[in-house]
Amino acid sequence: MKTGYRRRWVAAGFFESFEVGPGWSLFLTGLKQALPDIDSLMGVIEFLQERVVKDELGAKTGKGFYHWTQEATEETRQKIAKVFIEIERWSENSA
Repeated sequence: MKTGYRRRWVAAGFFESFEVGPGWSLFLTGLKQALPDIDSLMGVIEFLQERVVKDELGAKTGKGFYHWTQEATEETRQKIAKVFIEIERWSENSA
């Protein structure tokens, strides 16, 4: 939990974090396993499956919900890293 996604979302949000991280194909696989009934509720699995089939996986393919260049990918990763560093400093000082 200390280094999980919730901290990344402070810097980049859910979609950006997944797009520069594991990508939508991994997220979709996990979603199908962990929450198989969610598809009947919202069509989420079908929606993400369409993106995966189109090879819109995020930064690793250059396109997902955002269009990614190498520069934009690195900038987002640096932004996330800076937040991790600041949170760790804050955690150390408040302990």
